[in-house]
Amino acid sequence: MKPVATETLPLGASPKRSPLGRRLPWFFPAFSSLLLVVLVVGFAPSFFLRGLFNIRLQSMPAYLVLHGVVLTTWYVLVAVQTWLVAAHRTNLHRRLGVVAVGVAVLLVPISAFVVVRAVPRGRALGVDANGIRGLVSGDLLALVFFSILVGLAVYYRGRPDIHKRLMMFSCLMIFGPVLERYFFFYRLPRLTGVFPFAGMVALAIYDFVSMRRVHRVTISVLIGVPIVAYLLLTVLTRIGAVDALIRHAG
Repeated sequence: MKPVATETLPLGASPKRSPLGRRLPWFFPAFSSLLLVVLVVGFAPSFFLRGLFNIRLQSMPAYLVLHGVVLTTWYVLVAVQTWLVAAHRTNLHRRLGVVAVGVAVLLVPISAFVVVRAVPRGRALGVDANGIRGLVSGDLLALVFFSILVGLAVYYRGRPDIHKRLMMFSCLMIFGPVLERYFFFYRLPRLTGVFPFAGMVALAIYDFVSMRRVHRVTISVLIGVPIVAYLLLTVLTRIGAVDALIRHAG
């Protein structure tokens, strides 16, 4: 008789350890908690602990405060959800999932508004045209991927192996603004593209260690997202959509 694959069990089922791999129940709680810690440290100078840092900042507009609260709430909920699953509190996990979906729905338009408003703010700070173009196109495209991945995660909520990977990937998609804070406030090297890719590779390594293969969701995201992003950016640039949006926003 073939062993039951742990990664494809429905919620609430009792997993059996596969002789081909190792169970790593701590991976997703640790992964999501790391993202939350990186977020809190990154936003500490400009948001959480702005009064304690000797950094001259203008008063924060209300929409940025709202964005900071909603974004933080999203990562807190994702971390809590992974710990609930690790503790086998799947009923509470499902109920809290409804709240998480609501936060995700709020996060997309609020983040899009922040990106649009970043155009005049960037110009006032002396950011050149290419920098503004990259910020707007990159962040808005990240929101598109975030929306798709969260939507798929909700659709596959009855498939834990698919659901949890999609949720982690969705968190990595919108992590760029968090990482930019380390460059601006901590003077560290830019990791905007490196850190999310490293997170994706970590998920692929987890797949191989736990299943002796890379999950099809991980493969699809690792290959599909860069290809689709390149094609979309190429098309949007050629038709002038990004520049038109920047002109309208500025």
